[in-house]
Amino acid sequence: TDSITNLIYNITHMPRHGKLEVIDEFQKVIRVNATYFTSQELNSDFVYYCHDDSESRHDSFHFMALSPEPEDFQYVGVFHIDIILKNDNSPVRATGGVFHIVHGGSRLITSRDLRYVDADIDTKPSDIIYTTRSIPNGGIYRADNPFEPFAQFSQEDIDKNRVLFKHQGEEYGKVALWISDGLYDSNGILEIQASPPFIRMLQSNGSIVENGKTVILTSNDLQV
Repeated sequence: TDSITNLIYNITHMPRHGKLEVIDEFQKVIRVNATYFTSQELNSDFVYYCHDDSESRHDSFHFMALSPEPEDFQYVGVFHIDIILKNDNSPVRATGGVFHIVHGGSRLITSRDLRYVDADIDTKPSDIIYTTRSIPNGGIYRADNPFEPFAQFSQEDIDKNRVLFKHQGEEYGKVALWISDGLYDSNGILEIQASPPFIRMLQSNGSIVENGKTVILTSNDLQV
């Protein structure tokens, strides 16, 4: 209103996913994590909300506006912030190791063998695309059609057991991969180790049982 000549906005609840900054006319920050700003600073475009780059869609801060003049004006409110997320992370490897396969055999590539994730909250497994660059000791095919090469597939394809590897040639090799989320790319490898069939005991913490008592063995205790 015309009767209010000046206001001081005191921040009573700070934003959770960012901070308020106040600059001067020379673009120099004069208050970081500002707990207050004035109506003159607001009208001069000196008050900024700076997002912390987290995957958050909304933020807010609570404020109390007071007039330092004799008008005796007070207002309490909440300022809501909608955040438009953008793709700013590259895919990174989450699981994987050496892929073991029988000489001349075939085996599904699963998410235990190869999984890339993306920190961008809107990126889905179907958005993470693998392109094979070179396969020195075999080939990758569609699981539902083992004779059709699968040169480009998604993390969703891996998760749903659609990707099949067939071994041929040397025992050891590295599959060169190019992984993209549609905007950012990563390079990766899948190590292939072929061998005769074998049985391996997986590590476990064993089982604890009292003297003279019994305990049920589960696959957590004994897994081959």
